[in-house]
Amino acid sequence: MNPLLPAYAFGPPSLLAGLEDRDRLDHGRHNAVHGVMPSLQVGEILAISRSIDLRERDHDAQRFADELQSVLDSAAEAGHTAVAVHTGLDELSAAKDRMLMQRTPHLVLDGALLVARAIGAKRVDVFTDSGQARASLHAAIAERQPLGNELSLSVSASGPTGRGSGAGGGDGRPTREPTLCTNTETLAQLAVAVRLGPCVYGATGMASEPGTMLLAFADKWIVETPSGVPLSYLLEFCALGAGQGVLVGGYRGGWLSPRAAAETVASHDSVQEHGGELGDGTILPLPEATCPLGELSRVAGRLAELPENRCGGCARELAAVTRALHRLVTDGGQGPLDVVNSGLAALDGPTICQHARQARKFIGTALTVFSADLAAHLQGVGCGRPVIGHLPIAPSESQRPGRLRVDRTRCVGTGLCASALPEAITLAADGYPARFPVDVPPRSRGNAVSAVNQCPARALQLEVLKGGSYVSAWPDEE
Repeated sequence: MNPLLPAYAFGPPSLLAGLEDRDRLDHGRHNAVHGVMPSLQVGEILAISRSIDLRERDHDAQRFADELQSVLDSAAEAGHTAVAVHTGLDELSAAKDRMLMQRTPHLVLDGALLVARAIGAKRVDVFTDSGQARASLHAAIAERQPLGNELSLSVSASGPTGRGSGAGGGDGRPTREPTLCTNTETLAQLAVAVRLGPCVYGATGMASEPGTMLLAFADKWIVETPSGVPLSYLLEFCALGAGQGVLVGGYRGGWLSPRAAAETVASHDSVQEHGGELGDGTILPLPEATCPLGELSRVAGRLAELPENRCGGCARELAAVTRALHRLVTDGGQGPLDVVNSGLAALDGPTICQHARQARKFIGTALTVFSADLAAHLQGVGCGRPVIGHLPIAPSESQRPGRLRVDRTRCVGTGLCASALPEAITLAADGYPARFPVDVPPRSRGNAVSAVNQCPARALQLEVLKGGSYVSAWPDEE
């Protein structure tokens, strides 16, 4: 897990208020800075969210009021609902959410509990892979008054698989109960807006997109900025330049040329007008020292490995594109580029899954922005620059250390697990595994998955190390 990034405000702080001289706000200091949180009816929350056009602060950027209304509509039939709070989907987009959870956790909890009580939710589940963020949230829960028996509040490492009605429960699998799955920063923004009121909140930033936003600049800074500030100002504030191009919205966003970046301001509409997506607010300039196509090939390969890339046809096309990108970087020639263009065209349409569409935008905008580098590689000589690995990628699940756990109430002692994973599992005299849990190094991941899938009693669970904690690897879905 990357260390917590320093956070600064470009202008008067809102989400970051009170953090100028301290690392974390406890409940007393939080209320002194922000004021006591009012209690609102769900209609009032919807009205405020619509008046400030509150959007989810993740790669989808859906309107919060629309998502809340969708859950309300589903809850009218189910009779009960829940709230799930998630961070970004990867190391890049999760940085600002971890910062909020760790340094100003009560702002996040205020927003979550406000919504949960308004819609009559019985449960609030907060998910983060950061052990330090979980510790801060647990401390924050202890600092608050007891919630009572009508509402439970939990913090865990595994997370929901989606958003909206019926999205996810505490074990990460879809549930039948209507669940509002929402982003950490979204709830913090809601908590600020409810206290200030829409008029005062809307006095900051653009009239079309009021308020502030958190932007994560590379692996250096988190910046709270009013909407409408030129991106070039914010890059200069972080001692960064546009380099060869600027990735906006992380790996689910798109690339801007240096010229487009100079004309763009911090808003969803402005970024879209220049061909990008603000998405989760990750900003990554690419320095002159590295090969753009080589960096693109690295990240595209990782995108093809992600669990989200499970849609059969889309997965095959994306895998073919990434292989062709690699050949284009190493060998050059028109042939690999034709395969890339053909694959990107196939990933354009209403039936294409969201992950593939986002990967298509990431790759397609890069080929446009880095056209000069592409021309050099087409000739087979390359650009002459090394691939320094500037764009960070987390190790794939198969590269993470893991462990196998056993449910001894289910184990029937067939010994099949020891046959599949002899380097880790030994049997006792009675035919049952002698010791659990057992460590699974990355090189044994395939054998561990086989052991899990061969167990007739479904007694084995494979977990991977993520964010300092072991979480389910869901091997049966691979």
